[in-house]
Parts: sequence; C-alpha cells; structure tokens
Amino acid sequence: MKGLYKRTWGDDLVVPGERIGGFMLGQRPGDFLPTDSNATLSDWSISTGVAVELDSEGRLVDATTGEANYHTEEGFTAGTEVTAIIDVWGAPDETRELGADGYFEAMVAWRARGAGLAVKEGRVLYLSVFPPAE
Repeated sequence: MKGLYKRTWGDDLVVPGERIGGFMLGQRPGDFLPTDSNATLSDWSISTGVAVELDSEGRLVDATTGEANYHTEEGFTAGTEVTAIIDVWGAPDETRELGADGYFEAMVAWRARGAGLAVKEGRVLYLSVFPPAE
C-alpha cells in the first residue's frame, strides 16, 4: 500500500513540532479532519501514509511518515542523507543505535525542535514530529 496515496488534504509539508500535512499536533481528530468526509482518523492515516498517536485525552501527540512526498521546508524527506540534516539542524539531542538486525538502525531526535528520524543505511526511513521539549 505504501506509495499509493500521496497527499494529505492541504499540503505535504512537515513542520517539526507542529504537523505533517493536515495532521496537526495538539488537536483532536474532529478539529482537523475534513468536514466533508465521514472517513475516520484511521482511514485518513492509512490513505495518506501518516501514522499518528493520540494521548489519553484524544489529542494528536506524534505523527510519522516514510512517504517521500512529505518534506520539511528545507526539503528533507524520506531518503535524505542524515548528514545533510545535521549540517542544517546541528547535532541531534539524542541518538539511539539499534543495530543492523532491525528494520532501521538508529533513532535520532531533535527534542527542542520536535523532530525525529528513523535511520537506515545513513538515510531517513521515517520522519516524526512531536511536541518540542522546553
């Protein structure tokens, strides 16, 4: 199914600490799902290639995508070399090496920015946004 659905409603911008496309952190699904659709959050998540996590109050706290059409303002996307991101954003706050046995080898996070990456072979496999650390 990956790659079949290329767009959210609105745009394909990844804004660290804020949103991936139309999936906006801090809001409840009813606040941002298109009103002219009776599709559920799960339907939109699957069809757009964005995985989401809600907190116990039903607010969006994390969104992740591996779809290459989603991009940051700088043009970072799935497939971007991690060193290119570090050159622009600086050193990450956290790097967790997972080894070559798993699907991806490392998790990298810029907590103050509200952005994280899953890395495989030196490239972004998934981009994530979450509330920035204060």
